[in-house]
Amino acid sequence: MRDIRDKISSETQNMTFEELKAYIKQKLADNQTKPVGQMQ
Repeated sequence: MRDIRDKISSETQNMTFEELKAYIKQKLADNQTKPVGQMQ
């Protein structure tokens, strides 16, 4: 868990809020995962 968290932190450390939102959206799409609350 720590390794994954550290990897994400290093990948996103200099991102703006908009870049971070795009990063999360892309990662969710890559994994075909829906955000919590949108499980339908």
